[in-house]
Amino acid sequence: ILFVSAGPDDPVVRAIGQGLGELGYAEGRDFRLEFRGAEGHVDRLSRLAEELVQLKVDFIIVGTEAAPYVAFGHSIRFDSARPHSYNFIDDDFIAPDAVPLAAGDITGDGIPDLVFPEGLVFSLVDPETGEPGYKTIRERFGVPWSEALFADLNADDELDLSCASNAGLDIDFFLGTGTIAINSVTISTERPTENLIVDDIDGDLVSDLVFTELRRTEGEPERISIAWGRRSGGPEPPVPAAQLEDVDHMAGFPDDPTSTVANVIVSFSQTDDQHNREHAIGFIAGSSDRRPSSPIELTTFSVDGSVHTSTSVLVTVGSFVREGQTDVMPFGIKNPMPEEEDRPF
Repeated sequence: ILFVSAGPDDPVVRAIGQGLGELGYAEGRDFRLEFRGAEGHVDRLSRLAEELVQLKVDFIIVGTEAAPYVAFGHSIRFDSARPHSYNFIDDDFIAPDAVPLAAGDITGDGIPDLVFPEGLVFSLVDPETGEPGYKTIRERFGVPWSEALFADLNADDELDLSCASNAGLDIDFFLGTGTIAINSVTISTERPTENLIVDDIDGDLVSDLVFTELRRTEGEPERISIAWGRRSGGPEPPVPAAQLEDVDHMAGFPDDPTSTVANVIVSFSQTDDQHNREHAIGFIAGSSDRRPSSPIELTTFSVDGSVHTSTSVLVTVGSFVREGQTDVMPFGIKNPMPEEEDRPF
């Protein structure tokens, strides 16, 4: 049994022995419990786990006590992670033992404010002690948030906050003011959302919010949407930029050092002609006219079984093979060998 903080007399540890006894097993005759505790020092876990492995135990039970941990930074390094507790100013703190979805100083007091699935918890000064603490500012009603992101989306040098749920519609957007007062705006979506990222996709020096809208029914593709940032209020209503089978992850990256336009790299899954699942990487190309092209990996299987990948730049629909049959024709740049030049096909 390997625990981060609990000791051998912890109720959970005793319950394991008790449960085995109720099944007819006797400690010392049928089994032996080996306990290792890290006393809250996460960096000791690897060594303790190795000790248990060397004892050739039959199985290892690991417990973390489901408490948050913090590793404080010191310019070029981090301290070892250790259990962390919050200083609550009120008694109705929404998540006393939870790890936040995101942290950022939206109030401007130099202390991180926290987002939990159940609501917002901001830092305040305790009026009784004068010490900084945390207070629940806004509760989330309905489906809990599953993802949150702090970023300035209106170029006012104040952090804003986007909170999304992969089980509910809409994104809750909070306009930061540098104080505890925040203004809320709803970014309407047609589907649940995830994979929030922020970058300047149109190059107007105002960051944009990019996210995935999940499928509503089996067989429906997922949608990548962009809510363009603007200099007043919240972002504009989202517009679709691409549709993919299963979006795994997204990240923004610059076009080139001389441009303010950013692109989006996308990791996704797709099904080939043999109904096998494969992973691919594509990208959404940023554009100052807010009409981003969405090239994705194109994969063709030749007669000899080799695979060729290309980047699509255009797609059109027509009857190219047989009259009355609709075909889709993608045009792209074939990935060249080092000695070859780019060539379209």
